[in-house]
Amino acid sequence: MLNIKNTHWFQDQQIPKYLAVAWSGGLDSTALLLALKQQGHQVVAWHIDHGWCPQSTHNAMLLAEWAKDWHIPFFKTHLTGISESNKEARSRQLRYQQFSIWSKEQQVHILATAHHADDQAETVCMRLLQGSGSRGCQGIPYRRTMEDLTLIRPCLRLSKQMLESALKEANIPWLEDASNTDTRFLRNQIRHQLFPQMEKHSSQSKELFARLGQQMQRLNHDITKQSNQHHITTSSTHVCTPWQAWVQLDAVIRVDVLRRMFEILLGKGKTPGRRHFEFVERWLKQGGKGGIDLCGSRLSHQEDNLHLQRVIDKLRSAAIR
Repeated sequence: MLNIKNTHWFQDQQIPKYLAVAWSGGLDSTALLLALKQQGHQVVAWHIDHGWCPQSTHNAMLLAEWAKDWHIPFFKTHLTGISESNKEARSRQLRYQQFSIWSKEQQVHILATAHHADDQAETVCMRLLQGSGSRGCQGIPYRRTMEDLTLIRPCLRLSKQMLESALKEANIPWLEDASNTDTRFLRNQIRHQLFPQMEKHSSQSKELFARLGQQMQRLNHDITKQSNQHHITTSSTHVCTPWQAWVQLDAVIRVDVLRRMFEILLGKGKTPGRRHFEFVERWLKQGGKGGIDLCGSRLSHQEDNLHLQRVIDKLRSAAIR
C-alpha cells in the first residue's frame, strides 16, 4: 500500500469518510485513490473506459484486478459512439453523466478527481489562449456541485512530481495514457511544447500561471461583488433588470449581471459562452433595438428594462393571447 512519508497531503481538508475516486489507472488518480484509502477513507473506484486506445479494455480488466488486491470496490463502463470531431468535450459529457448515474445508484455523493498543481497551471494557460475572461481563467475550483454529486480536487496544491515520487517509493504500478502525449489536444501542446519553451527562457511557467489563476480568483470576486449589487427582478416566466443602470455598468460587470440573469432563468451553469456575450455587446453598441435570441431565450429592451425570457415561455404566452 502507498506509504506517504513526512507528507500530510489532505490533513487540512475536510474530506468525507465515504467517497468515490475517478480512477483512470494513471499516475495521478492512482496516487489519490491509495492515499485516501491509507488515510482511513472508505473509497470506491469509478473507471470510465473511453476506448481511445486498443488496449483500453485490457487496461480496465487489469485495474479490476488491482482494485481487488487493494480491497477497493471497483465499477467500470465503456463509452461508445464518440466522434473524432468533438472527442474531448463529448467524452467529458458522457463521463460525468455516468458518474451521476453511479452516484444515484450507490448513494455516493462525493467524487474526488486527481487534478493537481500542474493541471491547474495548464488549465489557466489554456483558458487564456481560448480567450476566457476572469471567471474561466480562475482555473479548476477545489469544489464543484453537479446536481446531487459534489466534485472535490484534494491534490490541487500538490505537484505531479510529488505524486510520482510517492508511488515510486512505494513501488506501486500505474498505467501510462497514450493520449497524454497526443499534441492534437491543446492541453498537450501546452504541456509538451509551450511550457518547455518558456522554461528555456527562464520562465517558471507553472508558477506563473498558478499565480495568474489566483489573481483571477481575486479579480472575479470583486466583479461578482459589484454585479450582486445590481438588482434583478424575477418572475415565473422571465427576469429583468433596469436598462439604463445596466448599460452604464463597465462591460465586465454588465456581462456578469447577464450571466446571473441566465442562471436565474435557466439554472446554474447554463449560461451563454464568450461569443454570445460578444454578440450582446455588439447589439448594445448598435442601439439595443428589438431583441436577440440566445441559448433558447429572448433578450430584449422592453420599456425601461433589459428583459430575458425563455423562447418556449414567450411562444406559450403569445398562444394564450
